[in-house]
Amino acid sequence: MPTARIQTAWDAIALHTTPGIAAYKPLEVELLYNGVGLDVLGIGYETFPENLRTSVVAEYPRVNFKQDIAKAFLGGFEHKTQSTEGTCNEDIS
Repeated sequence: MPTARIQTAWDAIALHTTPGIAAYKPLEVELLYNGVGLDVLGIGYETFPENLRTSVVAEYPRVNFKQDIAKAFLGGFEHKTQSTEGTCNEDIS
């Protein structure tokens, strides 16, 4: 795997919750950031076509999504809550 591809993957994962940086990185980084923003926070929801929203939610129902994802996030960083500063997870900790 070329070093540049490894760096792009690392950046995408590392920056997927950090606002203001992804737009200056390779397209894959911005794509993951925007996808997470739409999926988890609903950013851009109103511009996402309704027929696609309906089919995605039918395939992947969101039963207790907000509560369950917040618990899952907290479980992943409650031992290092300072790492959430400046990210969309800051208000969970």
